[in-house]
Amino acid sequence: MFVVSVVGLFVAPAAAAGVFLHATRTGSTRRIALLWAGGVGVVSFGGFLFAYSFGDVLHRLYLQQLRPVPVAASPYEGTALRVAVGSAISVLGVFLYRISRQYGLFGAD
Repeated sequence: MFVVSVVGLFVAPAAAAGVFLHATRTGSTRRIALLWAGGVGVVSFGGFLFAYSFGDVLHRLYLQQLRPVPVAASPYEGTALRVAVGSAISVLGVFLYRISRQYGLFGAD
């Protein structure tokens, strides 16, 4: 479980930095770039926090719905599931940024 929080501490700033660099290179004002970077960073870190907080529920749901007949559940399987959920939410935040930049949603300039 400690791994999930450590991965989140590295992925969230990396996603925020990537969004900030892209926003400044595409001509956004510094204020807009900081707002988008902060928003993506919060969404990314929140995704890992969600995966960490509800990890047992996610693991049970995974074992009951996606893999109904486990022979033996590995402890690394739960950690990988939590990292995958946190990473997917981070990717969703970056994807939302890219879509909003392309189509001018949410006040993106």
